[in-house]
Amino acid sequence: MKALEKTYLYMQHYREIGQFVDDLKANKERNIDEKDMETVIIFDSINRALKRIQEDAMTAGYVYKYNAFVMHYIDGIPYESIRMILNCGKNTPKKWSDKIMKLLSIKIFGIRGIENEQDSHKEFCDLGAE
Repeated sequence: MKALEKTYLYMQHYREIGQFVDDLKANKERNIDEKDMETVIIFDSINRALKRIQEDAMTAGYVYKYNAFVMHYIDGIPYESIRMILNCGKNTPKKWSDKIMKLLSIKIFGIRGIENEQDSHKEFCDLGAE
């Protein structure tokens, strides 16, 4: 599985993973095994990467793309509702989210986040466009 595919999978289950991590941290008596620790590390890495992307988006002027991503993947809002909230075209929230997802993949996995992605450089350079 490619890094970008993993990133999509992690974000599609972000809320469930977050609940699992919260439950782990709340249950001090439970022995945390290696797989549980890996989940905590990945979840924390995702959150750190999202924070950096948010800061970059605010500085570079594409915070609306980041907001669409957060609304969909973290808040669970359907794209159609995001379209109405942000007053944009039908496919625009998904396009914006896809761009943020590619950036998130790079932030989480480094160079593996762009391997085999022919348009990653173009997507990365076009974040402020639209």
